[in-house]
Amino acid sequence: MQYETKNGEKGKNVKRPALYILMVILLMAILLTGCVKKTGTKPILIGASLLTMQDDFYITLAKGLTDAAAAHPEMPLKVLIRNSDFKLNRQLGDIDDFMQQGISLLIVSPTGPSAICPTLEEVNKKGVPVITVDIKSTCPLVKTHVMSDDLLAGQVAGQFVADQLNGEGAIAIVTHPIYSSGINRVIGFRQVLQQYPRIHILAELNAESSREKAIAVMDDLMMAHPEVNYVMGINDVMTLGAMAAVEGAGKSEQIKAVMICGGQKEAFSRLKAGDPCLKGAALLYPYQIGAQAIEAAVQILQGKPVPPEILAPVKLITHENAVELEAEWYGQK
Repeated sequence: MQYETKNGEKGKNVKRPALYILMVILLMAILLTGCVKKTGTKPILIGASLLTMQDDFYITLAKGLTDAAAAHPEMPLKVLIRNSDFKLNRQLGDIDDFMQQGISLLIVSPTGPSAICPTLEEVNKKGVPVITVDIKSTCPLVKTHVMSDDLLAGQVAGQFVADQLNGEGAIAIVTHPIYSSGINRVIGFRQVLQQYPRIHILAELNAESSREKAIAVMDDLMMAHPEVNYVMGINDVMTLGAMAAVEGAGKSEQIKAVMICGGQKEAFSRLKAGDPCLKGAALLYPYQIGAQAIEAAVQILQGKPVPPEILAPVKLITHENAVELEAEWYGQK
């Protein structure tokens, strides 16, 4: 087929380049549409305000959150993590920032289990569900609470001490009694020791989750009760502080320790080395708390029910199995 050009010349197939151009335009449109779909998908934001990020327990919990979120490609999740550093005002400010960023769900370990309630109620009113981790809030609107089985942890530590003492001894407890986790660990510990009338609990020492404070209160306890021969700490930091006081007084052979262990590297090192003072621990799994919190978040965001409480495991760790359980604990990540 011939055609006439604009200049009057005759030629062939002028429509073919036009067809090529049209095909190129259509192809580019398809590619651009695909790119928009791929890069334009907004992630679902989850805000996580944690008690602290200066402790291996919470560092590991945070890793569990982010790893579990990344394992859900069908629901693109992005976890925004903030460190409240034990400060209520800081935590409230972080939650406000999360809301401004448009989070779809809030995960929080409350610095003030009761004081945070009005804020959590406001969050809930705005259609953002709340999950608590490790520390329970008194707010009834929380969808679920994910924690270690703290009662069991205390019971595991209590039975270990009772066995070590052959049913007779004098014990000090180092605790921080404003948080549900610590309170439940002490309750579990006491439940077991009630069955051993010749084991006496001399005192509960509030060390405020501080190693330095634990050293001070343990020093005072040893002076007031020289008969003490065991100390139980409800977390790594305070137990290691109490042990420092024992070691400083040259009483490592007389006074032994058991702890609720959240995974401090020093605790693992001491247990693996057969430390003469630290005899064992109830080992917690904070990575699992983080992972389970994300699984609960996915269920909630999909409109599915979740149980009011979700428990992470607890295991007894001693000199004999410390190497094995440390490998398992780190292997979670």
